[in-house]
Amino acid sequence: MTSRSAGYSTNEDVLLCGVYLDVSQDPIVGKQQSSQRFWSRVAEAYELAKNECWESRNPRSLQCRLQVIEKAIRKLNGCYRQVENLHPSGASEQDLLNQAKTLLIQDPSYKRGFKFDHVWNMMKDAEKFKDCSSKKNKSDNPTPDSPMVPSPNLSSFSIHLNEDIAGDYTSSDRPLGVKKAKLKKKLDESFSSALKCLHANNEKLVELLANATAEREKGRLMKSRALDLKEFKEENKILLLDLNSISDPIARETFRQEKIRISEKRAQRQ
Repeated sequence: MTSRSAGYSTNEDVLLCGVYLDVSQDPIVGKQQSSQRFWSRVAEAYELAKNECWESRNPRSLQCRLQVIEKAIRKLNGCYRQVENLHPSGASEQDLLNQAKTLLIQDPSYKRGFKFDHVWNMMKDAEKFKDCSSKKNKSDNPTPDSPMVPSPNLSSFSIHLNEDIAGDYTSSDRPLGVKKAKLKKKLDESFSSALKCLHANNEKLVELLANATAEREKGRLMKSRALDLKEFKEENKILLLDLNSISDPIARETFRQEKIRISEKRAQRQ
């Protein structure tokens, strides 16, 4: 019986989405590859770029994780388009996104909210989610007789949570071919920025660990030197002790032997 792999971290999600977008937009290979070959290439690129301490992921695991991310992105994109069609006056892009998230949680599958803010900006404008955008007609816009009544505070929505604006995702989707130059450049920059941030965080962690180790070693040395100094002072007291002042012959002999031992030890160190 195989053990279940650990869940994906935010950094793993960022790397996976970046690798996926990069491989899917390879202008040389494009669509001329099988699904199996495509995910093998994604797995190879992911393994090369991932942090050494991360868990290894096989192609099937990466594909399943990407499907979960894509479904959530597609759902939120659909909600965002519905909110956007209300044409709310004075609403910023962030306001629209917040309202779209409020709409999304009305879907029982997403009652806990949207969990992929860390890859939203990378994935939301991908060509894969725009395939059906141009198919929307004017009848989708709110009218006086439509249940989608524009409101300044966006308090009213037409809920179509089972309709994905960018189309339904299926496991048989093929990797995308050649993409627009501007989109590829933007995605490459996002991926590169995410990797740089990841590497910078790793370097900071290594630096912190090194500093902590150095501090511990410094503390150990200081403690050792303090003990050596204390021992040196005690030995000096014995060396300077006048044996003739000791009346007890046994005690006098004991201190005499101790003086010899201390003198020999210091002679060896020198």
